[in-house]
Amino acid sequence: MCRLLAILSRKELNPYPYIFDAKYCILKQAEVEKHEDGWGLCNIENGKITLVAKSIKPLTSSKEIASNLIKSISTKHFMFFIRLASNPRNLDKGLIIKAEATQPFYYNDIAFAHNGTIFIPDAVYKKISNFSLTPRSLNDSEVYFLAFLKYLEEEYDVYSALKKTEDLIISTFKESNSGKQYPFSSMNVIISVGDKLYAYNRYNSKYKVSVKDKEREYYMMCFKADDDKIVISSEPIDDENWIDLGDGKFVQAWIENDELKYKVI
Repeated sequence: MCRLLAILSRKELNPYPYIFDAKYCILKQAEVEKHEDGWGLCNIENGKITLVAKSIKPLTSSKEIASNLIKSISTKHFMFFIRLASNPRNLDKGLIIKAEATQPFYYNDIAFAHNGTIFIPDAVYKKISNFSLTPRSLNDSEVYFLAFLKYLEEEYDVYSALKKTEDLIISTFKESNSGKQYPFSSMNVIISVGDKLYAYNRYNSKYKVSVKDKEREYYMMCFKADDDKIVISSEPIDDENWIDLGDGKFVQAWIENDELKYKVI
């Protein structure tokens, strides 16, 4: 699966340890699962996206470039993504391993990174083809992103937009007679909208394996929070007390009066 990491903090910090140093850091996860399809990051300052960097090279073979870049970042709001490309259309890999297909996707002050496969992307896109934005890549995750943006414009609420997107994908799947077992393997996503951070943990595939714990559900996301920061990840990055989300759970985090606040739905 792709790997997701997001941080929201009261104080500036450097994200390097989470990606390169921790016991089950993102690099370690990429090495174990042999992620070879690129990586990306997004930095947000005062609710505005100030830096986006992407590579189609594996993190393992572009470690020096990535580490030098990340060492230079001091941030309160940050997203990182490693890609293990899905290919539900069975296209030539050269068509899907492109910078524009690498996440996080972004639009205005919205950044979005998805882990999972949408198995019927063309049928879903047909349902939203009147939307003002069109895909720039053949990544099925971008169809998810565009559907989310469409419903966010209508709902003005991230959770409601995600649920409407999920309903669209499921209803389209039922109409499609695709022969697939599920409409998606996972809709796991981290999203930044302005100065707020969100994550949605939603998955169908229940098999168990992870870098930290071979009995852990593969797609179960988690987070760790203290007075200063919240860190959201595809799976625990160390042996500290991470809180599991689990299928259908949603977390929202924000800073209010210099206090970190979050809630889980």
